[in-house]
Amino acid sequence: MPFLIVVLAYLLSRYTHASQWLHHDKLYDRLLDKLAAGNPGTPLAFVISVTGTSLFTAWLFWHLPFWLHFFLAIAVLLSSTGSSNWRGYTANALSRIQQGNAESIWLSLEAKGLLEPDAGAHALWLALRKQAAYLYLTEWFAIFFWFTLFGPTGALFFRLLTLYNQHPRIRDGLLPSFAQWQVVMEWLPARYMGLCFCLSGNFATCFHVWRQLAIDTHTSNPNFLARCLDAALIVDDANAQVSHIGTGTIHPDTFRLGQALQDLLAHTEIIGLVGLALTVLVLH
Repeated sequence: MPFLIVVLAYLLSRYTHASQWLHHDKLYDRLLDKLAAGNPGTPLAFVISVTGTSLFTAWLFWHLPFWLHFFLAIAVLLSSTGSSNWRGYTANALSRIQQGNAESIWLSLEAKGLLEPDAGAHALWLALRKQAAYLYLTEWFAIFFWFTLFGPTGALFFRLLTLYNQHPRIRDGLLPSFAQWQVVMEWLPARYMGLCFCLSGNFATCFHVWRQLAIDTHTSNPNFLARCLDAALIVDDANAQVSHIGTGTIHPDTFRLGQALQDLLAHTEIIGLVGLALTVLVLH
C-alpha cells in the first residue's frame, strides 16, 4: 500500500492541481499568530502546532480502516508538498530576467541571503541554482523521503516544521526558532538528492564531489546541493563574457545553464521517486 500511495501522490502532484486544493498554509499561519500572541517567546506554539498535530495524525492513522487510511494518506502527502511553484521556479525566474525584471529576482535572492558578494557576474546564477535546488529539497524530496520512512506522520511533521520556521513571528521574537531541527531533518534527504544529481548528470564528477561533502557537517544543506549541482552540470565559466542587466550582473550563460538545470531537476525527480518507491517495497 505505501508503494501505491507514493506513486499515486506523485502522479497527482505532477499532473493535477490536487495538492494546491489541499493546501491550507494561511490557516496554519493564523493559528501560529494566535498562539504567539497568547504565549509569546514560549515553545507552546511549536508543541501544539507541530508536535501535537503530528502525534494526533499518527494516532488517527493507527485506528483508521484500510481504505480510509489509504486515501487519507494520499491527501496528507499531497498537502505536505510545497505550495509554491517549485517546479517552475527556474523557468519563471529566467522569464522575468528576459523581460527586464532582473532587479526583483536579485532583491528576492538578496533578502534570503543567497547572493555571494564576491561572485561578480556569477552571483545571480549561483544564487538562482541554489534557491531552485533548496526549494526542490524542502517542497518535494524531503517530504517524500520522510513519508517513505515514517508514513504520513513523517511527511506532515517535516512540512509543519518548515512552515513554522518560515513564520515571520520568529523574526519578531514572538516564536522561538527551531531552525536546527530543520537542518537535521534536511540532512539525509539532501544527501539522497545529491546522489540523484549524480545519476541525472555527470556521474563521475558529481559523485566525486558528493563523496567529499557527504559527511561534511560544516557545509550547509543548500551549499551541499549547489556544489553537487555544479558538478552534475559541469559548470565552467572561466572564459565567459559579462553583461549587465538591471542592478546586478548577469552571466550570459545563465539562460543556457538554467535550461540545463530544469532538465536535471526533472530527471532527478523521477530518479528520486523510483529510488523511494523501491525503498518502500523493501521496507514493507
